[in-house]
Amino acid sequence: MKFPRFISANFVIRLIAFTSLLLTYVVVSKIFNHDIGYFNELFSIVLFYSVYFLTPSIWVDKSSIISPKNLMLLVFIMRLVVCPLSILLFGPQSWKLPFAPESEDLFLVHTITFIAFLSFILGWDLIGGGITNETVAKRPVFKFRNNFILFLLLFGCLIFIIYGYYGSLNGYLNSMFLEDYQSIQESNSKIVVYLTILFRYGIPFIGIMLGLFTLNSIRGGVWTKALIAFISILIILFLALGPSRNNMIFPVLAFLAACIPIYFRINFRDFTLGAFGFLVLLFMFQNIRKRENALIINDLNRTEKFVEFIQVYFVSPHIMSPMVRIEEEFDPVPFTLHSSILETVPILGTSFRDKSGSYIYNVAYGRAVGPDQVFPTYGEIYLNLGLAGLIVVFFVTGFIYRKIDEFFRTKTIIDPLLRALVFYLALLFNATIFYSYSVLGQFTFYNSILIFIILIFRDKVSVNEAVY
Repeated sequence: MKFPRFISANFVIRLIAFTSLLLTYVVVSKIFNHDIGYFNELFSIVLFYSVYFLTPSIWVDKSSIISPKNLMLLVFIMRLVVCPLSILLFGPQSWKLPFAPESEDLFLVHTITFIAFLSFILGWDLIGGGITNETVAKRPVFKFRNNFILFLLLFGCLIFIIYGYYGSLNGYLNSMFLEDYQSIQESNSKIVVYLTILFRYGIPFIGIMLGLFTLNSIRGGVWTKALIAFISILIILFLALGPSRNNMIFPVLAFLAACIPIYFRINFRDFTLGAFGFLVLLFMFQNIRKRENALIINDLNRTEKFVEFIQVYFVSPHIMSPMVRIEEEFDPVPFTLHSSILETVPILGTSFRDKSGSYIYNVAYGRAVGPDQVFPTYGEIYLNLGLAGLIVVFFVTGFIYRKIDEFFRTKTIIDPLLRALVFYLALLFNATIFYSYSVLGQFTFYNSILIFIILIFRDKVSVNEAVY
């Protein structure tokens, strides 16, 4: 039997294998009335590794360690392997759950999670064939003509933020702490607040540009380049000060994605250890930036607090279980997808906020006032479009994600700034599998605007310029 040319020869085989795995989970769960100890967690781990070994196109990229593919794998490994392992070892952390989830609720949420994952991988693997390997035989090029003008534009944005919003350099430095940031925001006009938020996501590229220009200009050994990279990361972090973790993490990752493997070769094992340490530091930052919390030191020393952080941040299924209460709270359940994406738009978004996925999800959590929970994308898609919609949307998402990864690997190796920009945009697109559509809307209307300006007006690099 012949299949269309654009479909991988092994795609149908994987489709059958994945469907069989899912049916096995459903049948066994039904037979035992959804109550078999830690079956959900154990099956989640088995499912991930079965899919991983059956699908070579998603195997870890050990050349470009920081790449869209590895970013995607990190999300699914944390959600389908690490979270279940943490439950097996330490139990589910109740956190702010309004009730203990029933076994049927957990079965539903696990099923939604598994279907989203399998649909994504099938979409990723739709088109067969390998992709051209990166080559570092060509010299990376970083120009400083148009890029210099963009650099000055970003520097002007930085001056506006420091003195137009914070009023002083000291106020800017204190913006890492939520208490200071919130009081300053309340004292500024809405237009100043909006421009500050808009500019904030672009100014870390001052440090990225400086770092890449220096690495490209100085001919030194590995330790010299390592020192330059380290100083560049400190500058990026200084420029990214504020209440948002993402605004500090994304530019650093974009810079490292541009450096590896163009300027550095790093052992994958060492990088994995470093990534684990990074997670620990991220957890500490989440607590330290709330400096008025008297329990910070105790929290940092409690294993269960770190386990809770992992289960909440990567959405362990029991954390999403309150979504089953949405139908009880709303009759009928409103269609939320467009409201979720538009609720972050300045002025216009106000009318959408009480119809968005994040709002109804927080109502289910019993937190309609001061909501702070994001409705995971796969949960909101299921609520709005059912299982068929979930399969289609995540299939398309996986297909697009692979195209981004292919472009990153094959088209950016000679242009480190383009590489940083593409990976930054991949981090924003990653909201489709990691965050919520409300966060994706925020990324679209705030984070991406200056990034697209840099992408469009930067100095372009041709292949001929990259030949030694």
